Amino acid sequence: MTCCNKTHTDRLRRRALTYFDADVADECRNVASKALCSECEPGFGTGERTGLCQSVCDKWFAACADTMFTTSSISSEYIPCAFNSMLCWRLGDVVSSGKDFCDKQGVKIVDDPTRCYDGQMHEKFRNIVRQQHKESRARSKFSSPRWASMIRSVSRQPRKLAILAISIIASSVFLLGLTCSSSNASERIHGNEAER
Repeated sequence: MTCCNKTHTDRLRRRALTYFDADVADECRNVASKALCSECEPGFGTGERTGLCQSVCDKWFAACADTMFTTSSISSEYIPCAFNSMLCWRLGDVVSSGKDFCDKQGVKIVDDPTRCYDGQMHEKFRNIVRQQHKESRARSKFSSPRWASMIRSVSRQPRKLAILAISIIASSVFLLGLTCSSSNASERIHGNEAER
């Protein structure tokens, strides 16, 4: 069995960030993030899930079909065009289906609905991940009341508002990392088993 570690989540974060560095519709960005981060869903680490459901690939393709894509310079997968991309095309013009898109992305499709990732975490892992996120938020210096207070105090001060906006963006990137590293709970489970 395998579980994601920092190396895995860093790689997935880099792939997911290509959807944030380009002009991409929110739905395309959201579905892509779920599909790309699915590798670190605890069900994969335990071997209960072995790939994406066809429905996830279909949603991913449908959400991104009108988005401009290019080929990654590192791999042969398609990524959204960045502002400095030289050659771009509309995804729907070069890919005909969700299956074709997932194949091009190197994502395995599994036909068995009990073994594929459908966009939702297995219920048994949800409580573990919720607890982990709760602990993380408790440790964070950026609690909701503090953000609300900061927003009220800088709402009429443009320079401070710009600094606050940059902080919010940085926090969003951090939270993307938390989303992609949801398998830390699974790592704890497997780590404890390995120590025994």
